[in-house]
This record gives sequence, structure tokens and C-alpha cells, in this order.
Amino acid sequence: MAKIAILDTVFTWPPDGGARTDLMEVASRLASDHEVVMFVVDFNWLFPRGRITGALPFAVRKIPFRLSEFTGSGITAKFKRELDRFKPDHVFIGDSWYFKPYLMDAAKEFPTYVRFYAYESLCLRGGGTLFRNNQICPRNYLVRSKAARITCGFCALFRSSRAHFHEILAARVFTDDYVDRFIAGLTRARNIIVYNEFAKTRLAGYNPRIKIIPSGVDAARFTPLPPPADKRGINVLMVGRAMDRNKGFHILHRASRNLWDQGVEFNLLGTSARPIRLDKVINAGWMPQEKLPFLYAQSDICVVPSLWPEPFGIVALEAMACGKPVIVSKVGGLQDIVSDGVDGYVVEPGMVAPLQQKLLALLADPLLRQSLGQAGRQKVLNKFTWDAIYENHYAALFS
Repeated sequence: MAKIAILDTVFTWPPDGGARTDLMEVASRLASDHEVVMFVVDFNWLFPRGRITGALPFAVRKIPFRLSEFTGSGITAKFKRELDRFKPDHVFIGDSWYFKPYLMDAAKEFPTYVRFYAYESLCLRGGGTLFRNNQICPRNYLVRSKAARITCGFCALFRSSRAHFHEILAARVFTDDYVDRFIAGLTRARNIIVYNEFAKTRLAGYNPRIKIIPSGVDAARFTPLPPPADKRGINVLMVGRAMDRNKGFHILHRASRNLWDQGVEFNLLGTSARPIRLDKVINAGWMPQEKLPFLYAQSDICVVPSLWPEPFGIVALEAMACGKPVIVSKVGGLQDIVSDGVDGYVVEPGMVAPLQQKLLALLADPLLRQSLGQAGRQKVLNKFTWDAIYENHYAALFS
């Protein structure tokens, strides 16, 4: 049995997204074999860091911060103090937005594993989209380039939330010292964990010890359910921020409109906290996790038409777990989840015609929908349950 410290500066529970769910599920299984303590920041200005409701199956230690202490040096000092007391055998760094180099500094005396669930630590735009002007951004603010710093600075100032921008300033992201700390931490890490090949290529120059470990899904919660009694017609669903153009819902809408013009009948559903200003779209609203399985039960086909390189694409996995056929874009982690023509379809991002073709094939053939949906469900059971993710990837990592 090893002592494992998990460091995280943005953890909350209940979760605000897939990253927090992923970390909790992995930590829970580690705790069944090891002594696990998660160290979190207790600081609620602009973002509810460390706000935890209910019991978790592992120990959590909250580290309180005042505004004046919420800096790179403050993060390093307070986390190092806790690690020196705990004396872990392994340190696992989870989510931290832009303070990741300081967590790596705090843990540099211990074997350290650094997780990059998304791209926050690699991109300053919108919390880490790595997507600008409708294409993957080639910039890297870890390179000492005046052009990169100006471009990334513009994105940080005008394309980030207040919480992200405050952390960018507090972490002193645009200093040479920050870059040196980041690169040194990446080089030292025993392993770097990412969720797709694209992220691996972005980090490969700093450390060859990079593992691609997928996320998982609760296959007991996300399971095939009977459709509601009042369901009418065939429903095509996209789960995600429908009014965020990076998510590609407008591409799905164009493909749908072309099919409607040809007389093909079906309903198009999207999820959005804001009004969806597109014709003939049913807005299912913004769905909490516990209600999502019932939304999937209403659908017949699920589409994830993202344009940006999704770090993983958990909604595709949820739909597959619910036995729904999926069409996904060939981007980021999505293309690693679906085997084209076997358990779903993979299409080029931003292309209306290929998406329209695959959508029509599924709309026209209920047996095809059933067979792809069953194959997707079986893939989830074989490879993507949380127990499978732990046994196949994390158990040996910390043995």
C-alpha cells in the first residue's frame, strides 16, 4: 500500500464538469488499494474552489487561502508544507489551470505524475480551447516568442473568464520565470497523463514519458432506457453548448436543414442555457448529470460535431453507453472513442455533406441504428467503465 497525494486547485463536488468527475472516480479506486489524500484549495473568489458537499471515499484536506496569498509563491509554499507533513510515495497533480508549474515545484522532491485533462495549461483562450480563427492554434506561450506572447495575451485579456484571467495574472504566466518552472516541472515528471494523441504531440518535446489514458463513464447510470411514452418521431440530439460555435451545432443544423428540404422528417434537439436562435431546433435546456440518461433515452441518434480538438468527448461515450448510435468529428479524443462504421461514424469536422450522408443513413435504417448502438454499448463495457480504466491504466502506474 502506497501513500498517494492528489493535488488540485479547482476541485469541487458536486462536479462542474467531466474533469472533476474523472478525478473523483480515479481517486476513489486508488483509495481502495492505497492511502489517498486529496489536497485542495479552499478559496471561493470568482470560482468555488474546494467547495465540497457530501462525503467522498477518500480523505480531503482543504488548504485555506486569502486573496493576498493566492499567488504562485503562495501555492508552492502551502502545498509543499502539506506534502512535507504527509510524506507521500507518489504525487498526482490533477487540475490547476495555470498554477500547475507551482504545484510541480511544491512536489519536486517526490515522484510526480501530472495530468492534463484539457488544455488550460497550454492555452489562454477561453480556458484552453487551442482553437482560433476556426483552426487549431499553432501558438505556444511556453516558447519565448514576442509574437506568441502578444497573441496569447490578447486571448487571455479578451477571451477568458474573470476567474481564468485572475489566475493568469496571479500565476505570472507571461514571465520567463513561469516558463522555466513549467518546462522544468514537465521534464522532471515521472509520467505525464493526457487524453488524446493531439495533446501528447503538444507536450512530447518536454518529456518522452507521456501516457494516453482515456476517461470513463458510469455504465450503470448511463444505460439503455425505454423511450418516454410521449415520444414522437425520430430525435437527433447534440449534448453540449449548442450556441458555442466551437461545438459545431451550426454544422449539424445545416445538414439537418438540407435533409428537411428533401422531405426527411426528424426532430433536432440541442442543449443550451441560452436560447438557440436556429430554425426548427428544440432546446432541451442545460441538463445536470443525473438527468442526462433520460435525455439520451428520448434520442435515436447522437451527434458530436465539434470543430475544436475536444480533449476527450465524454458525451459521445455517454451516448454509446446508453446504446445510441453516434456520429462524431475527427478531432481530439473523439476520433479515439469511435471506430468508424463499427460502433458509430467519424466525419471530417466542419463538413456538412459527410455529416448529412451519415445522418441520412441512420435516419433511414432502424436496424443500423440498433446494431451500431449495441456495438457502442459493448465497447463501453469492455474498455470505458471506470473499473476498466483503473485496472487497465492506473493500477500498475502506482503499484
